[in-house]
Amino acid sequence: MKVFVCGANCTGKTTLINDLSVDMGLEKLDSFTRNFREKNPKVGSHMDSEFQDKALVYFLSDYVGRDNFISSRSIVDSYAYLQANKTKDRKFLFEVLDYFKKYFLSEDCVYVYLPVSFEINSNGKNRDADIDYQMKIDEEVMRFFENLMEVDSDSSFHVLTGTPEERVQKLTKIIKDNEK
Repeated sequence: MKVFVCGANCTGKTTLINDLSVDMGLEKLDSFTRNFREKNPKVGSHMDSEFQDKALVYFLSDYVGRDNFISSRSIVDSYAYLQANKTKDRKFLFEVLDYFKKYFLSEDCVYVYLPVSFEINSNGKNRDADIDYQMKIDEEVMRFFENLMEVDSDSSFHVLTGTPEERVQKLTKIIKDNEK
């Protein structure tokens, strides 16, 4: 099973996968952007489409051939960042989507969208983030997530709202239901 947790920065993706990975026996795949930046410090800002293109290829190369994981990054997130940053060359993204379609849209994929549903800095635990930019990302994630739900019949798609604790309970149930 491949579980992809999608959403804007600071919506609780990493917190959710940290809480679930061990309990559910899934490998945790996280911090692709941070890992990519550490290996490629001269590549521009996360708001730059070149950065997002290269980060996309980096994280895809780490996903392919793996099973039984939960990840805080997906093709949905990459799409959202590229769209929000008004990337000029959308052809690259669609070529990548087409090439990896069978891998990212299969019956053992679970996609979970975490909308911006609480104030990003409300509890003091989350990192600071530009809320206007994150709302743009959230809109793009939601748009692409809804499009995937319409065209893909094999993957499982879910929107999780509520407190971090409620999200853990909901995703635990989703994963158990999809294991059957």
